[in-house]
Amino acid sequence: MSCFEHDKYAAGSQFITHTIGRVLQKLGPETTPINTKGYEKLLNLMENTTADSFDLYCGLFMYNNNSMEVLEKLDAALESLKRELFGKVLEKLEKRVGKESRLALPPPLSRNIEKLQVEMKKDALS
Repeated sequence: MSCFEHDKYAAGSQFITHTIGRVLQKLGPETTPINTKGYEKLLNLMENTTADSFDLYCGLFMYNNNSMEVLEKLDAALESLKRELFGKVLEKLEKRVGKESRLALPPPLSRNIEKLQVEMKKDALS
């Protein structure tokens, strides 16, 4: 295996795994009385990756040119997922209350939906 291949595989497996584990740590999940197997796996991922030093994680980033691309793809994936989710909520709300009605939504959701509406209008014009 070439060094290039090794680094590409390492960024796509080790670095993303450690990144997701550290993101989970920032979210602060805790065990609950209704843990699912998937949730247990996330907790285990967080515990396993954060048991390693931050220096190890930093090294996975600093010494692998592919790691930045992984971070950028992760950021883009999260933004895409949010747009998809808010778009689905908007679609359901429009069907339910009609386009002319105003529905009282929690401010964070309302702002995100309004932002999505602006983006969708821009996309339609281009």
